[in-house]
Amino acid sequence: MEKRSDISRDSFRPEQGYTSVRLQQGRVHLDADWNEQQDIRAYEQEAVQAAYLGGARGSTPRPRGSGGARLRARVPR
Repeated sequence: MEKRSDISRDSFRPEQGYTSVRLQQGRVHLDADWNEQQDIRAYEQEAVQAAYLGGARGSTPRPRGSGGARLRARVPR
């Protein structure tokens, strides 16, 4: 059996360039507003990760000779 969700609307569009959702006094709070804010946060987080770690997410090998995002542990002697 397929589970379905009851969501008002999916209004997030990255090309709009929005950075947040604001609440207005006296207006009804909709789940769509909350969902859009969460989509904005997730999109921004992915953009930052892609900028600093690369957009490959481990699926594409790094170019030869590049250190990529290599981390090395220093063992005390």
